[in-house]
Amino acid sequence: MSLVALWRSVTEEGEPSRMWMAADSRITDATGTLLNEGCKLFVLPIRCCKPDAVGWFSDVYYSSSYGMVCVGGSLTYHNVFGTLIPLLDNLIARRADIPCLAYVGTLAARVTSAYVESLWEAKGPAAKQVELAIGGVCGAHRLLEAYHIVPTGGDDTFERFRSSALDVSGDAVHFFGSHTEDADAALRELRADARLPIGETVAPLRVIRGFIADSRYPSIGGDVQIGYTREARFERVSTVRPVVPGKPEAMMRFNNLDLKELGEVGPCGIGIGGYPG
Repeated sequence: MSLVALWRSVTEEGEPSRMWMAADSRITDATGTLLNEGCKLFVLPIRCCKPDAVGWFSDVYYSSSYGMVCVGGSLTYHNVFGTLIPLLDNLIARRADIPCLAYVGTLAARVTSAYVESLWEAKGPAAKQVELAIGGVCGAHRLLEAYHIVPTGGDDTFERFRSSALDVSGDAVHFFGSHTEDADAALRELRADARLPIGETVAPLRVIRGFIADSRYPSIGGDVQIGYTREARFERVSTVRPVVPGKPEAMMRFNNLDLKELGEVGPCGIGIGGYPG
């Protein structure tokens, strides 16, 4: 398993709130660590088209993106992500109707159900060990919303996944995965420690970083993955930390991969944003 989080930042007066998601990057199985560079935080693009003058659905009237953070079976959630991308990028309507985020969550639950049902024959009840959360600025309501996608029914029976709304008001923080009770306790300690002038934006990130560094949690590791809403869109950012503490040169990592080592893309560099990691 792993540890991921979803929360809404508390901002200065007059500044828009942001939805944040974060995760560790370690993928494990029963034998131990498989990857320390595993992706658990994704950007889902959404695009809606209506008919043009000759009737083709080529007139784009809405384009945005949501975040999706996952724990559990990486085989399942990577395939869910790969399926959702072309589906959500090709939505059509006769009028300029924008689906609310609840409908996107319902679609994700249907896709997850299909993959888990297919995997059930090989894995049995273990196939259900996956959960997802999708969030961002709802295109229809223009509000921050999030939906949690989890299995229904008992541990030994297959029933379809469901999508339900998460509370993203105030200072609510949702941890998913393993050791979530410990994560909730660590967050309460951070909030109660008056010696730490730590903002609500940073507190859940610090919890995940602490668990990554703590050998008591061997299934949580690698590096922290970070994403948040900017205006109406959700975007991933790299983690930025100094190569040598106190010196200006910085190292940028994305899914625990060194961006400098990945190099350039022909004539272009990779200009992804960063956040202190």
